[in-house]
Amino acid sequence: MPGWRGKDHWHHNGGDDHLPPGTEVPDPPGDGKACGDDCKQKVATVVTTAAGAYIIYRCVRMIPSLAPPLWWTIPGNIAAP
Repeated sequence: MPGWRGKDHWHHNGGDDHLPPGTEVPDPPGDGKACGDDCKQKVATVVTTAAGAYIIYRCVRMIPSLAPPLWWTIPGNIAAP
């Protein structure tokens, strides 16, 4: 566990880095991989899939309202998610 060990320095990463008192612990290095086209494509796929699933859900939910005795429920089914 990082923390004070003694009074003269700060141990970080199990004692690999010795930092003087008051020094900020550096941020861990990034993986160096920026979000490129592959990441954007994955996000677009997830958003499209979620939107499609929601539209299908709304259509299936509307089917019972199409029977003539239940036409009065159509406004409620359209308004309520």
